[in-house]
Amino acid sequence: MKKYITILLIFLSIFGLISIVIITFQNPLRKSEENIKNDLLKQMPLGIDMHDVMKIVNKKNTWNIIWVSEKHGIVIGRNGPSTVRILDDEINVGKKSMCVDMGYYYKYFFVQTDVSAFFAFDENSKLIEIAVSKSMNVL
Repeated sequence: MKKYITILLIFLSIFGLISIVIITFQNPLRKSEENIKNDLLKQMPLGIDMHDVMKIVNKKNTWNIIWVSEKHGIVIGRNGPSTVRILDDEINVGKKSMCVDMGYYYKYFFVQTDVSAFFAFDENSKLIEIAVSKSMNVL
């Protein structure tokens, strides 16, 4: 009887480990920034209104709007998107903007990777660019 219980426990442990690995690696936030951007553009094509983007974001359970600006666009440079121009080779995009926290995932079990999307809009509140940024925090 002990032999069967041991075999069952080993089987359940292996099944549980495989399940965790499969679920972990299917997280869409693990995709590259470019692939996440392409996925976002499928949901929110260029030219869509800022309020429509906000409606789509608000329907997502794990996404949160961090800020919305009617006064400035985003800055895109080699260090990723931001709202502050630091280097000469960075470019300003848009007249309005929005930052969305898309969530996070763990890399190596102790490194949290946060994923944010930055949306740039023109003066008529039409989407003209999306930039995705990942930042890592060691716990």
